[in-house]
Amino acid sequence: AIAMPQVAQSVAFGTFWMRAQFRVMPVSLLEAAALDGADPMRALTRIMAPAARPAILTMLVLVFMWTWNEFLIALVMAPGGSLRTAPLGLANFQGQYTSETALLAAGAVIVALPTVILFLFLQRHFIRGMLEGAAQ
Repeated sequence: AIAMPQVAQSVAFGTFWMRAQFRVMPVSLLEAAALDGADPMRALTRIMAPAARPAILTMLVLVFMWTWNEFLIALVMAPGGSLRTAPLGLANFQGQYTSETALLAAGAVIVALPTVILFLFLQRHFIRGMLEGAAQ
């Protein structure tokens, strides 16, 4: 119940994102691949996908952040609290320990840490993927 709506959102966004990326690529790349005898699948895997690497990694970072920080779907689909995302767990923790600001700050850091680490590792590709096509 929690995973399927998130997958549907991610697939829709990923399709839109990658379609926009492949539309701005030069057609001459595909024409050159066809002249060299590459079938469409080989052209996709050997030429188009490596050229779209910054966009793919940017999409990966964005989808991970949205999935990690999902609040509403987990709140609506699992109201019993047996399955919680990190932000939902932090919100419940906040409700229990409202006077302990040090505990809340530590919980917020723990919740934010995986996203920050992923962004730090993929920062160069993320920025390049976001800016690609901006100069055109």
